[in-house]
Amino acid sequence: MADNKTTTFDALLDFLESIRQTCIDKSLPLTFDDENFQATYMCSLYSIVVELAGDSCQGVKAQKELASHVLTRALLEAVVDLLNVIKNPKYVNIRFQKALIERRRKYVNLLQSDPKLISGTGHKVEDVEDAIKKIDKLRDTDIKQPNIKQRFKDAGMEGYYARIMVRIIA
Repeated sequence: MADNKTTTFDALLDFLESIRQTCIDKSLPLTFDDENFQATYMCSLYSIVVELAGDSCQGVKAQKELASHVLTRALLEAVVDLLNVIKNPKYVNIRFQKALIERRRKYVNLLQSDPKLISGTGHKVEDVEDAIKKIDKLRDTDIKQPNIKQRFKDAGMEGYYARIMVRIIA
């Protein structure tokens, strides 16, 4: 039985190392461009995938099963986002909107909970209020966020999502 578990870990390690190396190889021609959000987002996602694959490899090598599952799940979600942005450049706008919503929530929470904390960092309350106004101008309320299952489906990886859910429930 131990041989079967070792074989599974070896196969997973080989897979993770191949993902990591593929992303390193593919990321070379990408560049950061302030005008091209898709390229910038793809560079970021490639970096995330490389880092998570490397971390997952370490978890697998150490046979830390729980850590391996958590890191591999995060890795899969990054791969899903990467595939979605490759297939649909407008996908960046969808993910950007989610980031704006989250940042706005944090700013509002900061203003409501402890405005003195803002001045303690060398900023003014007005700076945070201005940032919220800028976010409100950038937000597009017509863009709906797909749930995680839909994101996997859009990436053509719905089977992976189903396997993850079966494993979580079991």
